[in-house]
Amino acid sequence: MKTRDRILQCSLEMFSQYGHVKVSTVEIANALEISPGNLYYHFNGKEQLLTELFYEYEAAINKLMSFYEDDVQAFEDYWAYLNVYVGLIQQYSFFYRDMKVIFDENKLLKRRFMRLVHNHHSFFLKMLVSLNESSEIKMTEAQQSSMADTICLIATNSLDTQLAEEDYDLQEITQRIVLRIIMLVEPYFSHESKEKYLYEVEQNPVEATSLFS
Repeated sequence: MKTRDRILQCSLEMFSQYGHVKVSTVEIANALEISPGNLYYHFNGKEQLLTELFYEYEAAINKLMSFYEDDVQAFEDYWAYLNVYVGLIQQYSFFYRDMKVIFDENKLLKRRFMRLVHNHHSFFLKMLVSLNESSEIKMTEAQQSSMADTICLIATNSLDTQLAEEDYDLQEITQRIVLRIIMLVEPYFSHESKEKYLYEVEQNPVEATSLFS
């Protein structure tokens, strides 16, 4: 892996675990066992690192959304996609925790971030509408919109992102949030959907997997 890519990967991991405010470029360089000068050869500071990571995140979310309609064919596919989608949000959760600090000085990035947040709502609403149309759940349009808002809040502002450093486990966090979302939607499941979901849980416990591997 190239040094530039290693720096981005390490920055993402450290920002996700500790929050970007608590991580300095010197600490990133130390974690990679390179000199700060080597890091600054590739990036002129933490702001550029954050910008590059945001572009990566934005591209991954957009790619996932572009695959969604073609790939989701069965009831269990929704929850697999929900896992990946929420997993991406959690991987880059520091943007939500620290958004005032990160975006106050970068208005262009702030507009793109807010557009991404709006797209989260659109994704969750599309999922609920599709489930409703296939009779897997029964919700009014108003309930669907309100539920999409709630899911978006849970996915982007979960208290699980505030776990202590030694307890940090991205997959466990993702599973916990997805389960919380499913529990919110479960009262609206049809009888058949409840049976299918319970069977799916028994046979294949929810796991965060990557569509891009």
